[in-house]
Amino acid sequence: NVALSGTRNGLPLSSYLSYEEFLRTRLFDGDTVRFVSDSSSPVIDISVEGSHLGNSYFAVKKGSRLQEVMDYISVDPDDADIGNIYIKRKSVAVDQKRNIDESLRRLERSVLTAPASSDGEATIRVKESELILKFVQRASKVQPEGKVVVSDRGKVANIRLEDGDIIVIPQKSDVITISGEVNVPQAVVYAGNA
Repeated sequence: NVALSGTRNGLPLSSYLSYEEFLRTRLFDGDTVRFVSDSSSPVIDISVEGSHLGNSYFAVKKGSRLQEVMDYISVDPDDADIGNIYIKRKSVAVDQKRNIDESLRRLERSVLTAPASSDGEATIRVKESELILKFVQRASKVQPEGKVVVSDRGKVANIRLEDGDIIVIPQKSDVITISGEVNVPQAVVYAGNA
């Protein structure tokens, strides 16, 4: 179907036409045409990133599961870390962004409404508020990837896939990165006995 909107004789026009009706319709300057599929597709699109061989795009039957699709993805077993694959999912990224924004609003509200019992404490709270508001401003720009962890100790869950999912197959590595609350952040070579 086709959603058509525009202006006719100075009045707004909005109509919803079948494709056949649309072919017989005259368009005018400024019209907006949007093609709409009113039936859901029996096929979903899946992408593959990371350490794999061959295709990086698959059109699969709706309702397909991860293990079914993995059977069609070629990998080099010496290079691909199949036990640690994960999925990037748009719907999860939207949920993650909403959760981040809600947490930032709560943080902002708690800082801005905290009472002060003295002038000295009030001065400290003002400085603290400025720092936290700068943090909130930077943190609100974060765009989550929508990572879904599907493996636990090398066992991969057979999750149902959604349209637009990206299966990420990490490359095997002998390097471990140490960071966070440590004195010396560094990268070291993996040692099984360490």
